Amino acid sequence: MLQVQKPSEYNNITPRTTDPDSFGTRAGLIKRCIGCHQNALESFPALAIAILLCKAQKAKPLQVAKLGMRYLAMRLLYTLCYVTGKNDMVAALRTLSWAGGMHTIWRLFMTAL
Repeated sequence: MLQVQKPSEYNNITPRTTDPDSFGTRAGLIKRCIGCHQNALESFPALAIAILLCKAQKAKPLQVAKLGMRYLAMRLLYTLCYVTGKNDMVAALRTLSWAGGMHTIWRLFMTAL
């Protein structure tokens, strides 16, 4: 799964500028992993705010925990579909799992109100 680069090819000063295409056959996987990671960073602030709002509004802890676990399950499914997805069926499942995660965040906000 991991591909070792020669010391002269790896840029340790600015490692994020490494071109994924330089990894040959693994370039597609690396690009999907990067996209999945960026999406997780985009969705986390909304989740954190929703959970903090639930805490501040003294929402039922068990209900918040269940929704939090549902969100984690949706993100796990999303990640698996994103990393392994090479066809339209898996891409559709990825979209549904993303929508499920967003719906869970919305439900957390509604729980807090």
